Amino acid sequence: MRTRIALLLLPLLGAALLLRPAPPAGPSPDTRWNRPSGEPAGTEDQQLLSALGYLAWAGPATEKLGVSLHDPRAEAGLNLVVSGDAPAATLIDMDGATLHRWSLTWEEAFPTGPEGSETRGYWRRARLGPGGDLFALFTGYGVLRLDRDAAPRWTAAGRYHHDLRLGGGLLWTLERTEADGVEDDRLVALDPDTGAVRSTTSLSAALRRSPWHALLAGAAGRDPLHANTVWWVAPGSQPPPLSAGGVLVVLRERDAVLLMRGGEVVWATAGPWDAPHEAQPTPDGGLLLFDNRGAWPRSRALELALDTGAVRWTWDGGELPLSSATCGTVQRLGGGNTLIVSSNQGRAVEVTPSGEEVWAFWNPARSESADGSPLIANLFQVERLPAQELPAALLPARRTPTDRVDQTQ
Repeated sequence: MRTRIALLLLPLLGAALLLRPAPPAGPSPDTRWNRPSGEPAGTEDQQLLSALGYLAWAGPATEKLGVSLHDPRAEAGLNLVVSGDAPAATLIDMDGATLHRWSLTWEEAFPTGPEGSETRGYWRRARLGPGGDLFALFTGYGVLRLDRDAAPRWTAAGRYHHDLRLGGGLLWTLERTEADGVEDDRLVALDPDTGAVRSTTSLSAALRRSPWHALLAGAAGRDPLHANTVWWVAPGSQPPPLSAGGVLVVLRERDAVLLMRGGEVVWATAGPWDAPHEAQPTPDGGLLLFDNRGAWPRSRALELALDTGAVRWTWDGGELPLSSATCGTVQRLGGGNTLIVSSNQGRAVEVTPSGEEVWAFWNPARSESADGSPLIANLFQVERLPAQELPAALLPARRTPTDRVDQTQ
């Protein structure tokens, strides 16, 4: 489907590129920004998105900053926010008040690391660890563990990318390798206490020797897999075919979801999606993911039944369509609501099973391009965390009314 769209739109590509403004004068070139419509403004994914027609409308610009809706039906908790404007993660409450912030620059984390990178000005992912510690990812360049005060406990340089997840006593991530101009992705387990590598698995090799090797048919180009998600499935926590547990991995370019265990693919599926992210099991035998382009120009949250493959639930934004050609996350909350992040729009929204919006957040990080057009920082992550599971050190007893994430700097 992507190829057909690209061929139709290639005649428009040259004109589109000629009309594009110079790199934005405001934001640093190593951070990640989009136009409020969802159109990317930085260098990452530019050629792909232009050729595929992702200069299309993705929704009106918004002046909303921070939390714009908080209905009592929203799931209680706190929110861990990661944005494309800075190497930082912010913990906010349901009304947008800042409770805690971790921040560490690339230069501070990796003083002897490689110079020059369009991704070193922001974190792609952050996961809360014990005692207020935080694991953070500079995509393509390294993983680090920080204490509550953002002092490094360890750093691990490497071509780690896209995602981090704690599970089974390990920290799971992805690593990119290259041979003869072709990239491969590896599933990597790190020791969360030291950052040492405990295991690595080539995803292409594991898939090639599995019963699902047909998913590699047609794989070509420099990045034939593009793994983007790791999700720990505890043994016994899900019905078959996930009952034995493992790590779910999404391959964007194969439109596939794999279950990895012991270095092997033990289950895999494809479905009615295109370029998906963030696949995860639901408690009642479903598979939930963010479908970036399967219903383009809308993105959507999509849930399938694992036993039949039938679509059980979907939500595409309603009157204001979700639109994120890249990135995007979903999270099924304990009470049944779903938290959805349309990353390129800088938008997060929580919806009920019937599709009613009960909480909404717009990334407050804004800037302007060289021609004065408004820009909004990519919203990589908004993760809902139960307040009762957080250490007291992250829950100050008092905070000022002005200490809010929706206050622009």
